[in-house]
Amino acid sequence: MMPGAEALALGLKYAVDGSALFVEVLIAACLFAHGQPTRQHPIARAVAAFGLLFATELLTSFLAGTRSTDDGSLVVLSIDASYPLSLGIIGGLVTCTAFLLVTIPTLLACFEMSPWAATFCATAGYALQNLASSIGETVGLILGAAGVPGIVTGGNAWLTAISCTTVYAIAYLLFIRRIEPKGLEGRGNPAMLAMVVVVVFGIIEFDLILKYVVTRSLALPVTLCMRAFHALICVFVIIAEVELVVVRAEQERQYQLSRENIEAINIKCHDLRHQIRSLATGEKTVDRAALENVA
Repeated sequence: MMPGAEALALGLKYAVDGSALFVEVLIAACLFAHGQPTRQHPIARAVAAFGLLFATELLTSFLAGTRSTDDGSLVVLSIDASYPLSLGIIGGLVTCTAFLLVTIPTLLACFEMSPWAATFCATAGYALQNLASSIGETVGLILGAAGVPGIVTGGNAWLTAISCTTVYAIAYLLFIRRIEPKGLEGRGNPAMLAMVVVVVFGIIEFDLILKYVVTRSLALPVTLCMRAFHALICVFVIIAEVELVVVRAEQERQYQLSRENIEAINIKCHDLRHQIRSLATGEKTVDRAALENVA
């Protein structure tokens, strides 16, 4: 295979892997966006975003996986073998963070929601995807240690698909469908910006360290414990974000109730002023029905 064709094949592989991750995150984010009104042709918009991301990923992977020598020939680099470990982690962190950030405008293009709501859905969705991925990685490690054929460390597409489908379905049935859609409305919550940082450095970076360092260098029991800890972080972030939405929904409910009470009090005060004004002008009778409404 010519270097150019080999570089293209390498770039295509990484583009497919990256795009698959984006699809997993977007599906999880859309679960949290349930109940939100959609814009026209949401599926077409999502496909367009996927196509643009795939093309960008293919181009950047091709450029990152090749190098020109002094004589102008093209040399293919293997990112797994030739790149320093630190660059692999940093590159993965940049790529995954970009996927997280791209998910936000994609949601805004598909749903009629505020940027705050899109940020919630994207970060919660990414945490859910990482939870499913972590469970899939754990199962893969156990099956691989048991000698089950067909298990490759760090890459089992069928195991990832089963894990994502199962975890997404359980999460939706247990609590996602119970989230009040109105909780995503209203003003933005600054705490959600902190969740972006937590997801990037507490979930994504930790997951990359597990894949690049821990799984390759530490014993299986230690790796499994670290995977369990990563899963707990994902669960904690999801619970914290859902709690923010619940608090927001309760605040909106209290605000609406207070506004209705204030409007009712204003109406009664208006009626009372009218009756007092009537007495002040010398009228002998008072509208008893009006007074009963004021009471």
